[in-house]
Amino acid sequence: MRALKLRVVALIALGGLALSIDACAQGLTLSMSVGAVPTGTAGINHGGSIIDVELQNVTAATLTAPFTFTATLPTGLSYGGFSTSGGWTCASLGGVPEQVACTYSINLTTAIRRSKFLNIELDVAPNLDPPSGQVSFRGTAYNAQLPLPPTPQCGPSPSSTACVDWVEPVTPADLRVTAMTAQPQPFVAGRMDGSHQVTVNCQVRGNGIGNAPVVLHVDWPAGISFNGLGSMTVAWTCQSPTAASTDCSTPNMPQNQAGTINLRVDVAANVAVPGPLPVTVSLASNVQTAPPDCAASPSQLGCGQVWITTTAAPTALLAITSITHAPARFVVGQVNGPITVHFENRGNAAAVPVHLQLRLPAGFAVGNVLNTTPAFVCSVSGSQPQGQWLVCSRAAGLVAGAVGSIAFEAQVGAGLVSRDLDPVVAALDASAQASASVLLDCASNPQQSHCAWHEIPLQGECRDFVEGLYCDGFEAGATP
Repeated sequence: MRALKLRVVALIALGGLALSIDACAQGLTLSMSVGAVPTGTAGINHGGSIIDVELQNVTAATLTAPFTFTATLPTGLSYGGFSTSGGWTCASLGGVPEQVACTYSINLTTAIRRSKFLNIELDVAPNLDPPSGQVSFRGTAYNAQLPLPPTPQCGPSPSSTACVDWVEPVTPADLRVTAMTAQPQPFVAGRMDGSHQVTVNCQVRGNGIGNAPVVLHVDWPAGISFNGLGSMTVAWTCQSPTAASTDCSTPNMPQNQAGTINLRVDVAANVAVPGPLPVTVSLASNVQTAPPDCAASPSQLGCGQVWITTTAAPTALLAITSITHAPARFVVGQVNGPITVHFENRGNAAAVPVHLQLRLPAGFAVGNVLNTTPAFVCSVSGSQPQGQWLVCSRAAGLVAGAVGSIAFEAQVGAGLVSRDLDPVVAALDASAQASASVLLDCASNPQQSHCAWHEIPLQGECRDFVEGLYCDGFEAGATP
């Protein structure tokens, strides 16, 4: 079984600040800190933490190399190697307890007072589990000019006597979810573009690359599904065996790594509204199994949960608010107008594109389109005897809350109109293409908000109307 890896960081400084040196000082100040030490759970491959070793010359003269740093290790920890930016070499001296000796070979002058850093790696025994819950280290430093006394005076770090005693609590080795968020909330029904995401923050303690892969399992509520990966601090790969779950794994989750993974999600149109809906996750490695009941107990080690609120998808709501005309009576045989159609989008989403369709009564023909607000493109079809159709379209549609109008003239044909005039029928919709079926539906059911009927009284002599063939000669100048 591979041993557990730990890095210990020791800071060695000569003399510290001049004001901190007293008559008992050896002239060499040692600062030493030890990174987290994991419990020796079987199979844990500890990745290490850092020890920075630094010497500092605070005297008025050059201090000559070599300098020696010696670390006495607690039971259960052994030397595993070192790294440095230069000038240091390290080796185990053996013994029980084991000692590690490191030598620094560069003089410390008044111009360059500080040494380069040193990292020491330690292996952690698989059965490390001290009864006290902590382990103790001792570190010393000296050179020929500033030797250690036979009985060093040791104390906390930093120590001007160049002897530090350090006690470090033993930390359980584990994987844990430290936080989960879902954003932006509320999640919008029907949004299938991955713009909503769930973020999982996790922490690895006492695990190293030998425990990879770390596996994140996600259970999604109905209507929420995995879209893809967003940003992440380490490389994850994900797959979804079902729409209700996703499994992600990473081979690169070193000791004490705080990992973040952003999961982009799709929201189905039929998702439950307003929620809240739970997203539950679990973490596992080769030595820590995923808890089976994270949904019921999300606060336990290796579990996490976040609740999502939902809202209905924004929708456009097109409405024709009114149709007006001037003058009050249209004169048969003349061009009249304008007929103005007023409309708006009462919804909370854009309607794209938008089509306004109007069917004029028999005998009416579309004259000039006077104005459209906002800009529409209009076309005319049909014959005057049957009543022409006006179709105006806007590819850019109408944003939520937009209002608009279209005004046009109409020519009323003599001998083509009836005293019992059909109304103007209007329809406003956001279908991909203008469809006559929408207008026909409004003709049969004009109470719908996107529909409208509008009657226009006429003025003319008896002979101006299709009923004129029944004139008896006494109705000249009569109006309907």
